[in-house]
Amino acid sequence: MIERSETVRDDLRPTTKALMLSSRREAMAGRLPAALDRLLSVLDDCEGKERAVVGMLLTELLFLADRPDDAAREFDALVRPHFDALTEDVRYAYMINRELVLLDPLKGGDPSRFNQLTRDAKAAGIVWEDYRRLVDAWDDVSTQRLSAAMKTLQSAVFSAYRVGYWTAIKVSLRRYGRVALQVEEVSEAAESAIFGRDERLAKEVAEAVVTARNVRKIRALVQLVQGVANLKEHFIVGCRILHGMSDAIPDDMVEGLAAWLLPWAMGQEEIYRGTGGSVNAAWQVLEPLGHRLSAAQARTVTEGLVGHPLWRGYEKAKGLVLPVRGQMVKAASHLVWALPLEALGWFAQEALPLAFERRWESDYPEVINLLCHIAQRGGAAVKEEIGRRLFSGTQRDYLQGQIAELFGQQFLPPERLEALVPKVCDDHRLSVQRVPAGHEPKRPNGSLMLLTQTRADGGMVVRSIMNMVDWAALVAQRQHLSERSRVLLAQSALSMVLDPDNLLTNRESLVRQVADMADSLPPAVIDELVNALEPLARGIIAVSAELAPGSEPGGTSSVFRGDFGRPEELQAAALIAIARFAGRDPDRFRARFEQLLQLALIHPDLTVRRGSFAAFRDFPRHLGTSYLAVLMGTRDADPQAAMTAFAALAEKQELEISEYEWRLLLYSIRAAAESPNVNLRRHAAGMLARRIGQVPSGPMREQAEAVLAIFKEDLCASVREEASGPKS
Repeated sequence: MIERSETVRDDLRPTTKALMLSSRREAMAGRLPAALDRLLSVLDDCEGKERAVVGMLLTELLFLADRPDDAAREFDALVRPHFDALTEDVRYAYMINRELVLLDPLKGGDPSRFNQLTRDAKAAGIVWEDYRRLVDAWDDVSTQRLSAAMKTLQSAVFSAYRVGYWTAIKVSLRRYGRVALQVEEVSEAAESAIFGRDERLAKEVAEAVVTARNVRKIRALVQLVQGVANLKEHFIVGCRILHGMSDAIPDDMVEGLAAWLLPWAMGQEEIYRGTGGSVNAAWQVLEPLGHRLSAAQARTVTEGLVGHPLWRGYEKAKGLVLPVRGQMVKAASHLVWALPLEALGWFAQEALPLAFERRWESDYPEVINLLCHIAQRGGAAVKEEIGRRLFSGTQRDYLQGQIAELFGQQFLPPERLEALVPKVCDDHRLSVQRVPAGHEPKRPNGSLMLLTQTRADGGMVVRSIMNMVDWAALVAQRQHLSERSRVLLAQSALSMVLDPDNLLTNRESLVRQVADMADSLPPAVIDELVNALEPLARGIIAVSAELAPGSEPGGTSSVFRGDFGRPEELQAAALIAIARFAGRDPDRFRARFEQLLQLALIHPDLTVRRGSFAAFRDFPRHLGTSYLAVLMGTRDADPQAAMTAFAALAEKQELEISEYEWRLLLYSIRAAAESPNVNLRRHAAGMLARRIGQVPSGPMREQAEAVLAIFKEDLCASVREEASGPKS
């Protein structure tokens, strides 16, 4: 749309107008140097107003390419000397644009000049938009006269471009793009998002085309983004579209798209902008595409990755660097599954320094995850080498404790491991501190945030949101602990779970941790845990008045603002924990557990229903009445609940499904295959692929195979992968 002649002032010579349009198009297509040269070449033939207008376009292109110093210099040389030839509204627009060029918070930009110009323009009576026409447009939108609204809003876009005020251009494009999306003009909406630099609209565009399952429009959008999003500011928003529909990008477009992304991913930024920069944006798209690359291209991308200055630990990079390398490491975990097997030993050697001499705490968990992926796919020799390097020194951290078993390594000597248990328990008991007046609270190890409430007597109740990495390490090491230490862990967790003053998010996390200890606790402790958690699993949860959630779903606390957990999340965790504990003696607990589960399976809250499906999965016996509710759960109105029901049936492999039950289940699977929700389709496909051999032979097996074939041709790669069976 912005290539149309209506975006250029009418009072310019036709040759100048044509040059401006073609130069903008050339820059957007990735040929910025040629576009700048063409604009500079015509300046000698321009005077006054034309010189200022052409100079403003040149300034804009440099700004969009993230070259603010060059943009400011060209503005001062080409635009400022010709202010007298401009009307007042255009002059103010250009001056405000000039301030926007330098208004960079990461460079300490001063907004005072920008604010003063905005006030002066308002005092001068300058209005950037025709608000009466905008009111008409929104009236048209409210009455669903969308074609008329689009025409009016498109006219506003053209007017903003002709004046040249960048803020008005952005706002008008965003309005137009949202209406375009309503009428399913996806390309217009995508262009508006990119040129209006509207990341939220970009995500909505991607969601719309994936939900519609329209492969033609997805192909067109991939081509559009590659065709017009080649200036840095546009590229970042274009990547939001690509990331949002990455799962639906056709296989035959992945290689070309990755090749287009790679120069941006390998680039360096003068100032890194964290998740808002171009390097991060490129790797964010490459992450979900990584495992879909050919072996040769995966090797090329990985070689570029490990050669990037941030991967090498470049300390002189400026700005928000840490999230960028973290995103690169996340993408690397996907590349592992496309690399040639013989390259994994090399990649392990390139990744290991990120856990040692180039270690950054911000992405260390992602680095450990990457090394686990390499070990999982690389074979025994690669796994042994990674394990030897990770555990060769004396330094230990809790993440190592979680992965030591995978690598066959000792986390800590027995005496040090035993000594860690009371220390961790004592740290977590400080998650709730009742501090008398005149005393100071302690900050426990692993505290992510302190929340302080002052009492009437001057004392305080201090609560901490706790990181569970230490507790998770001890749970992972439970087979190396004495029974006494295991019991201490479980009973300490239980006391904190039952404390109504403890934050619900802490209580839920502790329940999930102690559930993983079910295979290592003595029967008497199992009984104690089941008895104590049963009221929670029924939804009988004591919460102090200060922490009581609001009445609305997901409501915030009456005292503390923020998401500190919901009772339903604790109830769901308790259900899963009891299923694990009851599984130690299923015949004794079966009737009691099924009675508990039956009400949860039809609970009105989604979180509780999902927890009940997971609890059904974890209990190692057939549960007749509850089983029927799980089958019905595959048709739950909420896709998240339905997919959890499918996952439960997929993972409970000992479950025998009768012929009639298969008929019911196939009905649910066929319905899921038609769902716009990709996660539901993926879980249904995975469940059917895992159990296809158990479907009774004959017509029913043929029906099941026909549905599986539909999943194998699904628009989304993740569904096709699940339909092909478990990854080796």
